[in-house]
Amino acid sequence: MEESKNARWDFVERIVENIPDMIFVKDAEALRFIRFNRAGEELLGIPREQMYGKNDYDFFPKEEADFFTAKDREVLAGGKPVDIAEEPLHTQAGERWLHTRKVPILDDDGTPRYLLGISTDITERRQVEKDLAEARDMLQQREREAMEAKLQETQRLESLGIMAGGIAHDFNNLLVPMLGNASLAVEMLPENHPARGLVDSILAAAAQASELTHHLLAYAGTGQVCMEPLDLGQIINEVTAILGMDTRQTVGLQVEVDSPLPPIYADSAQIRQLLLNLLTNAIDAVGSGPGLVKLRAQHVVPGEDLLAEVWPNDVLSSGKEYIVLEVEDNGCGMGRDVQQRIFEPFFSTKEAGHGLGLAAVHGIVKGHGGVLTVDSEEGRGTCMRVVLQIVDSDQSVVEQTGGHKALPREHSRKCVLVIDDQALVRDMAEQGLKHLGFDVLTAANGQAGVEMFRADPAAVDLVLLDLTMPDLGGEEVLAKLLAVDPDLPVILSTGHLEQDALRRIPVERLAGVLPKPYTLRQMEEVISKGLTQGEPLASS
Repeated sequence: MEESKNARWDFVERIVENIPDMIFVKDAEALRFIRFNRAGEELLGIPREQMYGKNDYDFFPKEEADFFTAKDREVLAGGKPVDIAEEPLHTQAGERWLHTRKVPILDDDGTPRYLLGISTDITERRQVEKDLAEARDMLQQREREAMEAKLQETQRLESLGIMAGGIAHDFNNLLVPMLGNASLAVEMLPENHPARGLVDSILAAAAQASELTHHLLAYAGTGQVCMEPLDLGQIINEVTAILGMDTRQTVGLQVEVDSPLPPIYADSAQIRQLLLNLLTNAIDAVGSGPGLVKLRAQHVVPGEDLLAEVWPNDVLSSGKEYIVLEVEDNGCGMGRDVQQRIFEPFFSTKEAGHGLGLAAVHGIVKGHGGVLTVDSEEGRGTCMRVVLQIVDSDQSVVEQTGGHKALPREHSRKCVLVIDDQALVRDMAEQGLKHLGFDVLTAANGQAGVEMFRADPAAVDLVLLDLTMPDLGGEEVLAKLLAVDPDLPVILSTGHLEQDALRRIPVERLAGVLPKPYTLRQMEEVISKGLTQGEPLASS
């Protein structure tokens, strides 16, 4: 019997000795160590014989010993186990972290006689968890910084777009009298007049300045547009055919287009400009040496994985259909500092560049509700990627220009009311219209124009109305005019087509749109069409 008890005790001893956790036993009275296993001895780096008969204050800093003792007394007083998720412990090898469970050992009458402690070394696990937490924090911080940087970049480009649109609008208002009066002077000068050549030069310069404002308006996303379903593949063929005549012999152009491509809803002129600007920029990046420019157009239906990988911060929806247009070159590439500025108007790395090509691309993509990304590295080329949504079934052509049939030039006794807050524009329109045989009334602001029309509606045959004016803008003036006479022909004139405003304007009741700047004959053509009765401008 005694041998069997000894065998069982030896068996328990072997188990305790080989458990990888530290196991210790203290007496309940003085909390002195009376038992320690091998794992505890190795953890502390102290021979167990040196620990027997001593307590925590003999081996650990007072702060730690106070903590251990307080927990011991809590266990013994409560008579229940206590779990300590984390506690530091100074050892011969340095600080370790333990997960400790302390259990009271009671005698037959329920009085605590000993305290059993089982401690698992969680130092490595805790360090891994800490490293993972720091890595997560760092990743989240980088993501926040990336999102903040993207937001700041978007806000900066939007601010530049607003500024560019405002400059173009004001510049167009200055170009109207220049272009209009110069074209009027050409009408009035004989062919052989010595000043005729000078006026023609003014007209040519004004036309170039007008082209510059078109670039600015494209960047601002407020250029004149005619949205319709387009075959991008056909436009790519047309643009590459034109570009092929000018492409350097040392630069190859490789075109890969899915066939057939579903139509996109876009403005054909702006998409052509976008393609030309991207391809020209890529060819210039290759330089004089041999190189290759690749143009790809693919029909994709991105899933969540592709969106997260390629466009993680852009507003694209999984499951929707898009056209992805890529222009890639193996030219000089760009560093981060250049990439952050390439869409700014007037920023260019070329000596002869005006810095509006990629700015216009940015504005066109934004105006079409698309996404534009750049992947570039110095010495390794550049890939510009444009994403445009394909046509929805309910989208149809919406033209934002006049659509009436032209009348013969019989303008006598027709009266045009010109409402524009810019004196130079107003005066030019008045002089030009009088030269064309119209009677003309002018108003320097929206309220004055409304009051003038209300005073004698029958005297006005057509209104030439500026869209952007202080106080009472073109949208409000149009509503007031049509409230008096719903059949009144109104021509909307603007330095740039504000898309939001035009969506609210009853476009089908407009007689036409006259973009600034304009020549005398352009004004005559739009007004002649506007005087045609019985046909709507457009349907939406």
